[in-house]
Amino acid sequence: MNFLPVTAGSVISKYAGESARAIDEAFAAAVANAPCVLFFDEFDSLASRRDSEPDAEHRRVVNQLLTALEQHHASDHVVVIAATNDLTRLDPAVTRPGRFDRTIRIDLPDAPTRRAILATALAGRPVSPAIDLATIAERTAGRTAADLTALVDTAAGAAFAEHTEAAATRNPAESVPPVLIDDRHLTAALTANAGQDRPYLGDHRWEDLVLPPAVLAELRAVQKLIERPDLATRYGVRPLSGLLLAGPPGTGKTSVARTLAAQARVSFYPLSTADLTSPWVGQAEQHLAQLFERARAAAPSVVFIDEIDAIAADRDSLGGFLGDRLLTQLLAELDGIATTTRPVFVLAATNRPEALDPALVRGGRLSRTLRLPLPDRAARLQLLALHGRDVPLAPDVDLAALADATAHHSGADLAGLLQQAALHALVRHDGATPVVAQADLLSALAALPRTCAPC
Repeated sequence: MNFLPVTAGSVISKYAGESARAIDEAFAAAVANAPCVLFFDEFDSLASRRDSEPDAEHRRVVNQLLTALEQHHASDHVVVIAATNDLTRLDPAVTRPGRFDRTIRIDLPDAPTRRAILATALAGRPVSPAIDLATIAERTAGRTAADLTALVDTAAGAAFAEHTEAAATRNPAESVPPVLIDDRHLTAALTANAGQDRPYLGDHRWEDLVLPPAVLAELRAVQKLIERPDLATRYGVRPLSGLLLAGPPGTGKTSVARTLAAQARVSFYPLSTADLTSPWVGQAEQHLAQLFERARAAAPSVVFIDEIDAIAADRDSLGGFLGDRLLTQLLAELDGIATTTRPVFVLAATNRPEALDPALVRGGRLSRTLRLPLPDRAARLQLLALHGRDVPLAPDVDLAALADATAHHSGADLAGLLQQAALHALVRHDGATPVVAQADLLSALAALPRTCAPC
């Protein structure tokens, strides 16, 4: 069959009536070249809902499109196909039976499909026989076929660059064997292309967090629930929809969220209150709904809402209709998670759990609260050693004494203490080997405010 593609750019015109005429001409061209497939790409830009578009020209385009679909529905020689990534934007009259009779969803590829796509993209290229496509496929959850193809192209480009550099150092008469694409190239491409919508967040490990054993065990159990919801169901454990992280500032709530997403190898969607700030009524709720829609599309995924008390405080204390609407939208999204087969886990963080609306922390929403306390003496010593790995500490530095002197300080305070001490040492640097002395740490400690006053 002949193929006739139609894009929004070839139809939309600034002159009244021209767009509707272009629609009619596209169908006429398909009939003239029958048998033909008439393909509308980005269909939502042409057939969006008329009740949300007050423009009269847009209404004419949709009306003409409906008329043309009716006229050519009985034709056996013209097949009309349209593509969109947002069905909710289409006018209901377009998708009813008799116009577009079928809707086929092309979903994100699962792990076996991602492995097959990677293998297809690597076909014909110099590839190492030891390449582990199964691991790469597991780490690319939530990526489209185009993303995977681009990933292979990036890895191939890196291998070609290595080959070019090697050839430049050889005699032109010598033949240089091609550099084989291996796991190193694919992993480097995956890391370079990682972003907020990607499952790989960097080398965040549980070993890099200093947490009480009970808290760490709870987080590992949550990780297992996210990774293997089918196994949890076999044990009779209902999948969690959300978890609330509570604790003083600087106790590592954000680091816990990123580590959980990285270790579970799921997509990560961080959300702050600034992302939901809008001067227009209804736009904040729309942004929230769109975020959860993206998370469901790239599931399994983790949505992380920091400082949730700013948008989900007790409705009796909100004192405003707009805040109440935003909280209502958040509760609706949390309820919708439980009814979908695409797992989305919500992590929220707050310093004031007592200020949250009771409806948010009931069962089925943020059903568990995990408290991250200030570090005790042993944890403070461990944190000082952890944050001091990259700081050139002098032999006379006594981290145990610092741990004794930093009661009621958080992990962030201790990291800031070492950085401030390093800054003191940098100011007095005299050209000798860089070193941070005990005096620098004591000076920084004297100016360090406490996160939490003693009870």
